[in-house]
Amino acid sequence: MYLPTISLLALWATLGSAASIPYTHPSKFRRQATDLYFPVQNTTLKNARVGEYYQASVGGLTIGPKNATATFEKAGGEGWVDISAEGLISGTPATSSQGTTELDLTATADDGSTATLRISIPVRGAGEVLLDRLAVMSYNLWYGGSKVNEYHEKQLRFILESGADVIGLQESVDGGHAVRLAEALGWDVWQTNGSAAIISRYPVEEEYGQVGVGGGLRINLNGESADRKQINFWNVHPTAYPYGPYGFCFDGDSPEQVGEIEAESGRISQVASLLEAMDSQLANSDDTPVLLTGDMNAPSHLDWVASRCGVAGFEWPTSVLPAQAGLVDSYRVAHPDPVTMNGTTWSPIYPFNEGITGAPEPQDRIDFVYATEQLQVLGSETMLVGDPRPYSEHEDNEWTSDHRAVLTWFQLP
Repeated sequence: MYLPTISLLALWATLGSAASIPYTHPSKFRRQATDLYFPVQNTTLKNARVGEYYQASVGGLTIGPKNATATFEKAGGEGWVDISAEGLISGTPATSSQGTTELDLTATADDGSTATLRISIPVRGAGEVLLDRLAVMSYNLWYGGSKVNEYHEKQLRFILESGADVIGLQESVDGGHAVRLAEALGWDVWQTNGSAAIISRYPVEEEYGQVGVGGGLRINLNGESADRKQINFWNVHPTAYPYGPYGFCFDGDSPEQVGEIEAESGRISQVASLLEAMDSQLANSDDTPVLLTGDMNAPSHLDWVASRCGVAGFEWPTSVLPAQAGLVDSYRVAHPDPVTMNGTTWSPIYPFNEGITGAPEPQDRIDFVYATEQLQVLGSETMLVGDPRPYSEHEDNEWTSDHRAVLTWFQLP
């Protein structure tokens, strides 16, 4: 959503219309460090499997000094892993490597400064599926993140620490910021010609193209196996204004008037057209599960059940339509009671309509991770980092967005 000018890993441990802003290379915004460094001290890469060739990249993760290039070398770890000077990790694990491979690498900048990174690679057995759990995120970048200082480093740190496997991004700003993040992470990327994008640590097999303000693709989650365990993944970012809750909370509108606001915004038709494009996949989701992420710029009918702004219940169309199409709201599966766990995502930095001034901003859940029922919800949380200062005092926040992200963990069928 646009306005005018947790701890990240705790749950996983317990479970066992874009603005017309030109893209600027993130190096302009990187901290001008004296020494080379990584945004994290350790990270876990995508899964490997015994007997299957493996490849991943960490060559884009270094930051500073003065944006110098870096050369990588292996500093310790199992023999099956090779690291190229460009940061490409490759090799074929043997049976003895099943479990977790740990290795250390050193990056050296042109000026001689160095940084180290501890890497973990989960290694599955030769007869096992490559992945049995999937972490899916919906993440509005907020003008790509560019409203906050050192946003590139902060975004990378958040994504790496979150453990997300696939992320539906909104406000990628004409594509540049999704590409920037994917290149740094060594992930696959797909981008609309506007706000919505998808990045994935596992390979994209097919792109379905853009549908209005969204689009989708197919991702392979099982490597070279004949069992082509895949998902169809879609992401959407409907238009923001006029914003329906303002009708109820600021203007005292009737439900009929707010219904007209939703229709006027274009959100209903935008979501409907995307769901129509997904129709055949939804009908065949027993074979290939389907996911949909998005900043819908509207709340959920599952949340507006008690009196809010004088209204007791409202059928927000952009959440009713996915439910009618057979998609499950993963956060509400994990947290059925909207009174005790509203799951607010809009907005951690807008307590008031103008940030630190104005009327109290309606706080709602407008960011979603939907899935077909074949994907069992293990848990779902809204996420941010630190205690962000409100808008107008936000430039040095560790959190680079004006939304909370949503991360859902699924058991794959």
